[in-house]
Amino acid sequence: MKFQILLASLALASCATQTMHHDQERVPASDPTISAMFSPWEGTLAFDKMYKAISGAKHDAKVTVYSWSDSGFDKAIEDAVNNGVDVKVVVHPDLAKDPGTIAKVQKLENLKGKGRASFKMAPRNMHEKFALIDSEYLVNSSANMSGGAKTKYSENFVFTNGPDHLLKNFENEFAVLWNSSKDMVSGPQDAVDDRLPYDANNHQTLGKEVTLYSSSMNYNYVDNTAAASQEGKFIKLVPKGGGNGPYTVRDAIIGAIKKAKKTIHCSFNHFNLLEISQALVEASARGVDVKLTVDNQEFREKWSAQGIEMTPYFVENWKKISGNANKTAPVRVKFYSHYPNPAKWYLNHHKFFLVDSGTTDAVLFTGSYNLSETAEHNQFDNMVSYAGPKFSALQKSFLEEFGKLWSLERDAADKPKADAVAVFTTVTNGSLPIHSQRPVSMTFEEIIKLRQDVRAMAPDFLRQMNMKTSSCVGFDLTKKQLWGCAAH
Repeated sequence: MKFQILLASLALASCATQTMHHDQERVPASDPTISAMFSPWEGTLAFDKMYKAISGAKHDAKVTVYSWSDSGFDKAIEDAVNNGVDVKVVVHPDLAKDPGTIAKVQKLENLKGKGRASFKMAPRNMHEKFALIDSEYLVNSSANMSGGAKTKYSENFVFTNGPDHLLKNFENEFAVLWNSSKDMVSGPQDAVDDRLPYDANNHQTLGKEVTLYSSSMNYNYVDNTAAASQEGKFIKLVPKGGGNGPYTVRDAIIGAIKKAKKTIHCSFNHFNLLEISQALVEASARGVDVKLTVDNQEFREKWSAQGIEMTPYFVENWKKISGNANKTAPVRVKFYSHYPNPAKWYLNHHKFFLVDSGTTDAVLFTGSYNLSETAEHNQFDNMVSYAGPKFSALQKSFLEEFGKLWSLERDAADKPKADAVAVFTTVTNGSLPIHSQRPVSMTFEEIIKLRQDVRAMAPDFLRQMNMKTSSCVGFDLTKKQLWGCAAH
């Protein structure tokens, strides 16, 4: 209730801030502004704002893409090229090998406008999601270019035209990604002409209120061979210190957790780093009010040392703190499935940490970085920290978003709404469903109770669930088998 009261007291200011920025145009970097928007509540508006920035660029647009199914992105590139803009896009390797994507790239690179579109395939998973416009306007997001990110998933978008050092850092970030990537479909000479300047010594600006932390900072950048350069791969990335190198992003987050004095609000899609889970437990033990909102994929009834999910570790070890044994762990799951399947997702796709909100020491971390070894050392990801009272409006908007997820489909007594949960125990045409189209925020204990109720109705149901069967629609109570499964 205290959390809900706090949110209510902030609601007018936060909502006013959000409304003010929906249609805001770019302003000179000498007067920087920053705002956030959130899917699914503002997803269409957020994507439109990003696409408008790309299509309305004056000189150039630099974009990173992990997943691409929304046609609005194609249209934004086409409009930009017609207006004389140089558009450069670094694409996720798996996506770059997809025939449909290759066809789209060929079409866009062959546009006859005044500008030009160029695409390259990243040397590692390209998981960052940002657009840098004319080196003066940045959109950094958790969202992929997809319809799900626009209308179903929980996502965030941060729009800013400053401070200048952050824009320069992202300029360097893109240059590292571009210069280490392979040209997709253009000729060798086109690639050679497109080497971007970068300053490896000024990739990150520390000691500022806004700081970029990127997994690309775990590497040294070494000039590539002449042959590789003909493919557009001008530099190669060599791990610092050998092996996997340092943990630039993880350690920055842990540092903020260790400094927390009052509160920590976390919201993320994947949580696979034991060290961060341990740091959150330690913060709870010293009296910090730690709360987590996570995705359905993070739920496990018990933690396993063989598993990768670290939310169950936090839940179990939080309960071991003195006085917590009989309390409900401060973790809520955006629950929509007994076994999530990509075709049925309603993801909590956020990746943010908010420490000591409402104080002069407040700091927000947000970006594309899932809490995983993969994010740190096998793909490109970032987090940007916004520290101090100058960013209180931004921090409040993320606190409000956290509150929406914390209370999603819960009633005045802070219980899951009965009809939202009843979906999973309602028999329709002799079957129980696997998935719901109405996500509801639930504690670990509430989900365990629901699964007990389901097992009482159909003891064999949940035993049959796995990644392969997650594509099924329901469980036939008479035949005692799953049905409506996608062909494999």
